[in-house]
Amino acid sequence: MKKESKVKKEYILLPILGGLLLYTLLMITLLPIGKEPNTVLATEHEDAEAAMELQPGLAAVMDSVSEMESFSQRSRMVPVTAPGEQILAGAKEVNRGLMNQNAFSRYARRANELGYDAQQVVANNQLSYQEYYTLLQIVEAEATGGDVKSKMLIANVVLNRVEDERFPDTITDVVWQNVDGFPQFSPTADGRMGNLTITETTKQAVKRALEGENNAQGALFFVARSSASGTNLKWFDDSLVYLYEYGGHAFYRFPTDGELEEMETAAAETEEIL
Repeated sequence: MKKESKVKKEYILLPILGGLLLYTLLMITLLPIGKEPNTVLATEHEDAEAAMELQPGLAAVMDSVSEMESFSQRSRMVPVTAPGEQILAGAKEVNRGLMNQNAFSRYARRANELGYDAQQVVANNQLSYQEYYTLLQIVEAEATGGDVKSKMLIANVVLNRVEDERFPDTITDVVWQNVDGFPQFSPTADGRMGNLTITETTKQAVKRALEGENNAQGALFFVARSSASGTNLKWFDDSLVYLYEYGGHAFYRFPTDGELEEMETAAAETEEIL
């Protein structure tokens, strides 16, 4: 009876011992020797250091991308105020594309209001609506109530300046030119530009001028002598060559080199007499 009991105990212990042995073998296989649960392998440590070294570079790249995006945004924006001018309410900048689109729509609408003939003038002369409308406005402003010839002469002066290398290259730039703080055309400063009704005589005069009809004799300047200040008239008389007078304006051009020498000699002789 005792022998039978001992055999039964051995049968019970063998499976338990076998299980413990299998568990030990599995642990040895799966866990690297000498590695504690919280130990970081050398390769993992090196990867972490490399990642830390890359962080400044990645940050610089991200900053560059951010700056490029910011620059791209700024390049699409233009200020709506003059330098040094403060704005208390509303946007300080507008989108350039939207601004150009709005300007195009505004001039297109004005051209439509002027009728089919005006649109043909724009197309035939390869002008922008802005250029055409600016020329109409300055002619109407400078020769209000005048006949076709007087208005043509104003248009001729503007176009002569566009062709002259001493002046800007576009109608708009010529009309709005400012030299040493003085506007070249007074309607750009006194508010008349943009606030006039374009008459049929102005349309006709501008159309003929754009088509090449030019009777201005090379005039680049004009002045209303009856209303100009004495200082302005002295500059015209001393610095330019008088051509003719029509429609309340006296017209002038630059002197040639020979004429300039004669004018300087005459001025010197006058000073000696005085």
